[in-house]
Amino acid sequence: MSKYCDTCSLYFQDEHTLQSHLAGKRHLKGLQQSKVMERSIVVSPLPKFIPARKLINFFQQYGAIKWYQFRQNYLTVEFYDRTSTEILLNKPIWINNVKLNIQKRKPHINLKRSKSEKKNNIMENRGSISYDNIKYIFDEGTTFDNQLMMFLNAIQLNDIEIETKYESVCTQLDEIFKVIFPKCKTYRFGSSQTGLGFKECDLDIYMDIGEPINESKNTSTDSWTMNKIFKSVKKIMYRMNDVFSNIIGIPKAKTPIIKFYYNRTNVSCDISFKNILGIYKSYLIKYCLSLDNRLKPLMMIIKYWARHFKISNGQKISNYALVLLIIFLFTTTIC
Repeated sequence: MSKYCDTCSLYFQDEHTLQSHLAGKRHLKGLQQSKVMERSIVVSPLPKFIPARKLINFFQQYGAIKWYQFRQNYLTVEFYDRTSTEILLNKPIWINNVKLNIQKRKPHINLKRSKSEKKNNIMENRGSISYDNIKYIFDEGTTFDNQLMMFLNAIQLNDIEIETKYESVCTQLDEIFKVIFPKCKTYRFGSSQTGLGFKECDLDIYMDIGEPINESKNTSTDSWTMNKIFKSVKKIMYRMNDVFSNIIGIPKAKTPIIKFYYNRTNVSCDISFKNILGIYKSYLIKYCLSLDNRLKPLMMIIKYWARHFKISNGQKISNYALVLLIIFLFTTTIC
């Protein structure tokens, strides 16, 4: 009896042939494209007399935008979460008393883009928080408080994004790696934990494997060493290539990590197995933020400034050191 692949619209002679197809590059690429379509909409025709930036800002109310592109008379928007797309497609959407014609994105609409299009189309957005994409906020004649609110909404992770994109990764990793670490527990740390994360920021993860890690090279085969952990974890990641991609192990770093891209939530991750101190540092920052509600906006502004001028992210100073300097300023200055 023939078998059918809904994603690729192909028939196969038997189950074995179908399973071979499902593990192949063609199907995985089709599956990835299908997920992109589920998270995307097309607005056509474009509403007149509404600036492009205002239109994008309007759609950001419905969820974090991963990518967008304006063409002559239509706009394509890809969200991080397909829930945003479902909301927009299932009810009338109005802006400035104009009803938007919103359609589901189809594979033939702007799926492949040439290199020249990527280079020349200034409205294309892959770094949604780059200054060019948010500077319109400061051009509008509004109050400082309104500009600050719009700025923070545009650049920082919100609670829904943290829960669905970041915390869910930890939960799923626990389930995946219980095969080799039955007592494992995964924790977020860094900016996604402190509340100081930018949209599209990486996810820093510490995994407690639930068993002692032996640092000595002369150990029994039953004990866990860092080298053995890396090999076991990477083996599972490579096997689950529909879930993990861009896997890079850095075992000789001061804190050994495995970098990978988590396909299910579109997040770049760094996972370590011996950096528990990072968790407590994050708790410290989070506690300090709770003491004065002025701290978080100030930190986000300075972090963004440092990012824009390529001062932070390990290039000249770490984000953690930058945050500590701000806290030091507040503890030594009467404000």
